[in-house]
Amino acid sequence: MDKLSAMRSFEAVARTSSFTEAANQLNTSQATVSKKVLLLEKELDCQLINRSSRKLSLTDDGKTYYEQCKKSLSDIDNIENQLRNSKNSEKGTVKITAPIPFASRVLVPLFPDFYKKHPDIKIEMILSDTQEDIISKSFDIAIRANRHFDDSSLIALSLCKNPLWLIASPEYIKHHGKPIKPKDLKQHNFINYTLFKSYRNLTLTKDNKSENVNVNGNLASNNGDAILASVINGIGIGELPIWMIEEHIKNGSLIRVLPEYIASEVPFKILYPVRDRIPLRVKLLIDYLRVNLKNR
Repeated sequence: MDKLSAMRSFEAVARTSSFTEAANQLNTSQATVSKKVLLLEKELDCQLINRSSRKLSLTDDGKTYYEQCKKSLSDIDNIENQLRNSKNSEKGTVKITAPIPFASRVLVPLFPDFYKKHPDIKIEMILSDTQEDIISKSFDIAIRANRHFDDSSLIALSLCKNPLWLIASPEYIKHHGKPIKPKDLKQHNFINYTLFKSYRNLTLTKDNKSENVNVNGNLASNNGDAILASVINGIGIGELPIWMIEEHIKNGSLIRVLPEYIASEVPFKILYPVRDRIPLRVKLLIDYLRVNLKNR
């Protein structure tokens, strides 16, 4: 038995004192309403309605149940209306997870303009360079750098290309020499980013010809800022996205290595759980980020 449907049938009968009028209000048949009320009485093991040929009346149990039933159904309706309104409202919180360096350098500078357009939306950021479980931790949005996603419970949309450059400090190049060809990297100390699945193998392309190079070094990290600091301090050569290093290239604290070669590209994507309907506040943030980051 559908308990909620039966309660709605009983409430309508008790309120209107008529099976016929209850059926009209519920857009169903009198027989269906009568059957649901009988099943409800059987479930509760008590009579709720006194039935006669002239009129209907509630039993004492029926009167007690009606008052509680009316309150419960009203609470349910209020909650459902709040949820419906929430989905169509700009008010509320969007919970997102993203890599730490990307969030601090790229996402946060975009938020002032977003808040001007949507002042009633709040953003809660849980930042991590590891991949948080989106579903179990109730994230609305996740931003991740990866080439492929195969999770059927998530929708993945392209966010930005995220090209990578090979870089080193002038001091490191002064003491260890500048690589001329990809294979020269084998002789250098390479600082690896451990969250890339094939982080010890680089693919470099020039004139549509690709070369794979195995690289090794005495330092590796799962954090881009740690790699950046290590490269700036002359420990070795690293591979980092342009948005992390462009200011250091301009001020001379870093120089490009093998600039004529195209290094890897690990695109950022925006992920969110599969659902029948995306809340408006989530959709607005997704659309805003895609528009403002597509040329990154």
